[in-house]
Amino acid sequence: LRVSAIQQSADSAVLLLSVPHIIADGWSMELVYKELVALYTKAELAPIKPKVGFQEFALSQKEWVKKGLLEPSRQYWKTALASLPTVHQIPLDYPRPTIRTFEGDQASVSLQPSLVSEIEQWSSTRGMTLFMTVHAAFSLLLSRLSQAEELVVGVPAGGRTNSDFSQVVGYLSNLVLLRTEYNPQMRVDAYCEQIKQRNLDALKHQNYPFECVMEELDYSTNPSFNPLFQVMLSVEDQLTKLETEDAVFVPQH
Repeated sequence: LRVSAIQQSADSAVLLLSVPHIIADGWSMELVYKELVALYTKAELAPIKPKVGFQEFALSQKEWVKKGLLEPSRQYWKTALASLPTVHQIPLDYPRPTIRTFEGDQASVSLQPSLVSEIEQWSSTRGMTLFMTVHAAFSLLLSRLSQAEELVVGVPAGGRTNSDFSQVVGYLSNLVLLRTEYNPQMRVDAYCEQIKQRNLDALKHQNYPFECVMEELDYSTNPSFNPLFQVMLSVEDQLTKLETEDAVFVPQH
């Protein structure tokens, strides 16, 4: 963890936190942000439960697997992810390298709050969350581009189904794979219901470690692409701006 403070002017400063992803997930950074604001304003911090930390989470997860408490989840993932497509068929701009280099670029798109509100309302009428709707649109787009009937998308899950770990700072997030099928004759309602159910099932079984899922599956390795999935989707809530009597905190990723 590296921290730097930059004084921009008499009434403006920037606090930079460089945090390796392996030690903190998105949930953790929100906890850190709120506690930093509380410390700055001399507010009282929420009490931390004794003997509950990342080490206890890791030990609990091992015990769940060892004692077979996650057997239903093991069976679910083994069945749901059987015979996955080897690699996606999305058209590429350039030939795939023999060994992947992790080089890439970034494209940012901002949605107007009014549009986000309309999407949330549309989702609500179908019993879906905003993420489910984004996942449906994203998978549908990639399916149309690739002309493939199946698509696999990796999604980070919170991994904090036990409330004891809700205030723990660490990398508790787990990876789940969402597999969807699409054909041009499928109606929108049926497609959305499939997306909704796949998401609900994945959340139900999110505690089964992804490394254990990989051990259960029969897949081929190829240095030119990632095994099991090559597309990942994450919809992150932006940290909110907080205002106090003498300061305004504006978080930036």
